Amino acid sequence: MISYAELIQLERRLRDAPVLSVFLEEMPEDPAMRHGWHVQITDAIREVRDTHALAGPVERGRLEQAIDRFERHLAALGSVRSHGWVGYFGPDRTHLAEALPVAVSTVLSWGRGAWVAPLLRALKESRPAIVGIVDSRAARLYRYREGVAVHVDTLRAPLHTEAVSHMGSSAAAGFHGGTRGRSGKDQLDRERLAARKRMWSTLSERMIKLAGADGWLLIGGAPIAAREARSALPPREAARSYLLADLRLGASLSEIAHSAASGASFLRRQEDLGSVRYVMELAGQHGRGVIGLASTLEALEQHCVARLYMSIGFVDHCASDAERTARAAFDQGAPVEVVAGAGGSLLDARAGGIAGALHYATPAEAVEVPADLELVAG
Repeated sequence: MISYAELIQLERRLRDAPVLSVFLEEMPEDPAMRHGWHVQITDAIREVRDTHALAGPVERGRLEQAIDRFERHLAALGSVRSHGWVGYFGPDRTHLAEALPVAVSTVLSWGRGAWVAPLLRALKESRPAIVGIVDSRAARLYRYREGVAVHVDTLRAPLHTEAVSHMGSSAAAGFHGGTRGRSGKDQLDRERLAARKRMWSTLSERMIKLAGADGWLLIGGAPIAAREARSALPPREAARSYLLADLRLGASLSEIAHSAASGASFLRRQEDLGSVRYVMELAGQHGRGVIGLASTLEALEQHCVARLYMSIGFVDHCASDAERTARAAFDQGAPVEVVAGAGGSLLDARAGGIAGALHYATPAEAVEVPADLELVAG
């Protein structure tokens, strides 16, 4: 899937070019429903034609060329089996066409530049997750990304299991061996504990390396072992980790992918909510944040936005404003986050769906953040 940096480059390159932006939802599994899927696409094409019916002949000609290019690509594609699909089509070339890891609504848009705001949400879903399935003796590692889980490594806890001898030889007949037996068992238990600790340390290092700077760390398997493995993570890394209580030893790849998707979604929404609360705290107390469209646009004009936040509702219902603010953020190197779940709901309720963290303080009104807002997982 296209990366965030590649998307910014593509948006800048196409900003002044005529582009048909296409987002398609997944084709239904039920054959009886597939006719409706094609009807939605036909209706979307008709709507974009009607919207630009009064354009000049040159513009209408370019639109028809782009539509024809899209229809030929769709015929070759056949269907959309992923959660969603995006394509950017010009009169003379296809700029992008690929599957998405998130569900989107079927919509077409024609104009100058690519419509990128809906794609920003999909990019959040492409962050990798490293899954560790553990018991007391081994850990299997998987990389989950965009709906697919792949095995990458297996770690084991080596243990010296030879019986503990009595003074280098067998105990003599009649010699009391009870204490020595308990000592041998205690020593074996200590060895096992030390081996587990070594494995958890190695597992922690390996998972962090595989996850990189922003990947999620997910741990399942035997419950006690999973908790021990997570507790071995450094505190900073534990913040991006999650216990997969439903992921058991012997899980299939599809089961691992399903559980990892749920865990990654929870962590992503938790991070979103924390980010929104933080930017509202900045706006309300420190003046280094802004909320609402007007204040955010003013901050973007002053080139002082450090990070831009938009809710999914804002992207869906205020498409032109979402595009305008996203492009302005791109131009000043400010990352753009599209937030969902409780964070998105809070952003909608208290900020009109958009806010920004700033490089430096500006006057701002206080913002009340509800303390009892619940985090919704999944």
